[in-house]
Amino acid sequence: MHWAGFTAIGGVTAAVTAVAVTGEEVRRYPVPVSVARERLATAPLPEPLAAFAGQQLVVIREDGALLWRMGDSEHRSEGRVTLEGEGASTNVTVRFDLADNALGESPIGATMMTKSMAESMFREHVDSVLGGRPFDMQRMGMALAQEMQANPKMLEEYADAIGDQFNSVSAIISEDVEDLDIHDSQPVPDGRAATRPHENSFRPMTDL
Repeated sequence: MHWAGFTAIGGVTAAVTAVAVTGEEVRRYPVPVSVARERLATAPLPEPLAAFAGQQLVVIREDGALLWRMGDSEHRSEGRVTLEGEGASTNVTVRFDLADNALGESPIGATMMTKSMAESMFREHVDSVLGGRPFDMQRMGMALAQEMQANPKMLEEYADAIGDQFNSVSAIISEDVEDLDIHDSQPVPDGRAATRPHENSFRPMTDL
C-alpha cells in the first residue's frame, strides 16, 4: 500500500511517503538522518506515553537506530526507531513493545488493544517530531480505530480484561468485609444517657 500526505516543516510544505514493506511500515521524511536522529533523541515524550516511563527513561543511541527504555527492569517497555538514508531524506521504521505489567497487576495492560494504543502513540510521537507539528491524539485514535476494525477480537479481549479486573476488585472487597468481625466490636454507648438531666436539674422558681 502506498499513500502520500503533506505536512509543514519549517513553514515549507513537504511530502511524507509511507510504504508497507514485509509487514513493516517505512516512512520517508525529507530531513537528513543526523537531523532526524537529533530531533527524536531530544524531543520529550507526550502524555500519557510518558506515564509508562515514570522516572525511568533512557534514550540509547545505536548505530542506525534510537532505543527508548521506559520503566524499571521489572516493568520495561521499549520503543525503537531505525533511521536509514542518504542525502536530504531519511527512511524510518518504528516499533514499540509495551510491557505486560506496564499498568501494574491489571490484566488490561497485557491486551492487544492497550499494546496497540501505546504503539500508536509512539508512532504519532515520531511522526509529529519529524513532521514538525504538534502531537495529535486524534490521528493516533484514527490509527487505532482502523486496527480495531481489521481485528475485532481486540475489543473482545479488552472487554474480557475489564471484566476480570472488576471481578478481582469485587473479590478483594468481599474478603475485606468478611474479615470484619462485627461481634467483637464494642457496644456503642447510648448517647441519650449522657444528656439525660439529673432529677434535681430543674427546680421550680420561687419568689426571692
